[in-house]
Amino acid sequence: MPALPLALQTWLAQFNLTVAQSLAMGVVPTPALARLGLQTITQQFAMPSPSIDTVIDTLLLHTSVPCRIYHPEPQRALPVILFFHGGGHMCGSSQVYDPICQRIATTSQHIVVSVDYRLAPEHPYPLGLNDCMASLTALHDTLTAQPFAFLPSVTLMGDSAGGALATTLAQQSHLLNNVAQRGMTVEHLVLIYPSLDYTLSSPSITQLQQGYLLESSKVLWYFDHYFQRGEDRQQASPLFRPLNANHPSTMIITAGFDPLRDEGRRYADRLTQHHIACEHLHMEDMIHAYLNLDALAPDACEHTYQAIAAYLAPKGHEIEPEAEQAQAQAQAMKAERDTEGKAEVKPQKGINKGAINRHVINKNGNKANV
Repeated sequence: MPALPLALQTWLAQFNLTVAQSLAMGVVPTPALARLGLQTITQQFAMPSPSIDTVIDTLLLHTSVPCRIYHPEPQRALPVILFFHGGGHMCGSSQVYDPICQRIATTSQHIVVSVDYRLAPEHPYPLGLNDCMASLTALHDTLTAQPFAFLPSVTLMGDSAGGALATTLAQQSHLLNNVAQRGMTVEHLVLIYPSLDYTLSSPSITQLQQGYLLESSKVLWYFDHYFQRGEDRQQASPLFRPLNANHPSTMIITAGFDPLRDEGRRYADRLTQHHIACEHLHMEDMIHAYLNLDALAPDACEHTYQAIAAYLAPKGHEIEPEAEQAQAQAQAMKAERDTEGKAEVKPQKGINKGAINRHVINKNGNKANV
């Protein structure tokens, strides 16, 4: 098994020591402490992106769900990523994930809409999921109300628990059809070290249960706060839900030292068996949530962002300039009235791109080294 990069290994050893000392002192985990922990490590280690021209905080139209919209080039009509952050259905926010969403937007040249869905334990299952479904339904009208152009192509994306939410949406044929009738097409699903099995049945849950930032006991603790009414966790798990005929093509990113690793692998295998196009990028020397630890693993993070951008890049055709022009003209008057929503972002330091081994699983079930 490959070793963790030295910087990450050193930090993880200190992190584990701190956790052990806290437990020995009788510190009891709480949602507030968990939220502060994710916020702190992300603020400390997630490196900022180059400045984005347009960042808007708003509500998704016809809902009470907040979101943050990033448009890297508002003079151009770009495709859209609907992003659901991770955090065990308990932690995270658009603010915490701001540097990650900025990197995704600038690297992939997509508009990113980051959704602030409701969190457990204050808002247990399925309230956060309901917010995510509402966000997809409201996406077209929300973007139409903004002072920029967009293309009606949607990628659902999420990391960790956000991957569970994105996948659940992708599995609902009636929802995808409803969105298509509203003028948007869900074309891709991108899952970043996703949580897909609320029953925790994969071997990696046991093999990597302790010592790699996300621990299996903590995952169960998250889920116990999320499911509060005796719900059937297997039925709620995207790993076991039926796959619809219009399930979008999918990219799955897994990490070698992640207890959730095998859930992503198993879902990739299911998609392949159902002849749904799937690309699997396996970062063998990474841990869960490594995008939140950018400064400790810059090569792996840069490679991951670039791999996502390559996967989402238009293939075989160019965006018609007439489509951009028509949509930009249709929203020109709105742009003159709606001048709020700009946000300051910090400049990004340089990052070196690493050469990471990966595998591609094509829809025929073959694997090839890339």
